[in-house]
Amino acid sequence: MSSRAILCPNCRRLIAGDERRCPYCDALAPGLSGLGAPIDRLFVDLPVENIILVVCVGLYLLDLCLAALLHTEALFNPRSFLELGSVGVGAMVGAANGELLLSGQVWRLLTASWLHGSLMHIGFNMWAARSLIQLQRQLLGSARAINVWILSGAGGMLAASLLSDGGTVGASTSIFGLGGALAVFGWRRGGTIGKGIRDSVLRWVVMSTLLTLGMGNVSHVGHAGGFIAGALVGLALPPHESVREGRGARLLALALTGLTALSFAMALWFLIRLLGFWANWE
Repeated sequence: MSSRAILCPNCRRLIAGDERRCPYCDALAPGLSGLGAPIDRLFVDLPVENIILVVCVGLYLLDLCLAALLHTEALFNPRSFLELGSVGVGAMVGAANGELLLSGQVWRLLTASWLHGSLMHIGFNMWAARSLIQLQRQLLGSARAINVWILSGAGGMLAASLLSDGGTVGASTSIFGLGGALAVFGWRRGGTIGKGIRDSVLRWVVMSTLLTLGMGNVSHVGHAGGFIAGALVGLALPPHESVREGRGARLLALALTGLTALSFAMALWFLIRLLGFWANWE
């Protein structure tokens, strides 16, 4: 029995689903042993902005529960409104930290940008993230938006870890990364639309930076690192919104999502060991 016909994700020509290589463009494993179509369907209109918001808020609530057990002073006695809902130790379990990264805990590069230290921290970041992710997704696709979010977040956390002291958390590295990617997209696209996107995003970046200059505990190094990382990823993205999202971008998004999930598993194991250490001293 012949296999089901599919469209090659590279050249968009009709081929057999079990072809090892596309006979027209020589793309390797275009059908992915039957997994290609489900993967493509998964990313069609995937609401990335809603998923990221739910994950970040869920992790923050878990950190609040942990803080209520282990770090009650910061949670119940905030020194200012900026520290309302401070989770302290909870967020620091997965924070990016130069010393810990150099000791081998590189998984922190992928966990830190999903965690937040206070109610205002996560509130502002989720407000800013939603519109930027939605714009990125509508212009270039869901998988590309995921790739920019994760890669620029890791890039910003790497910069913050190596060039500043202490631990760093927060989605602002990924948010500034989205800004960098969109600014590069607008510059490469050109025209009235491209110029409008570029100028709007750059104005937002400048205003956000100026507004946070007088605030404590803001990693401007992480913001700059995220913006640069996002801009570099943006150079690899198509220069026009009409370019269809390819299989490679979707496989990369799945791989990065899997690595992030694995990183949180490592963070959980670290937390279990840490709690065990504390239990031995009680």
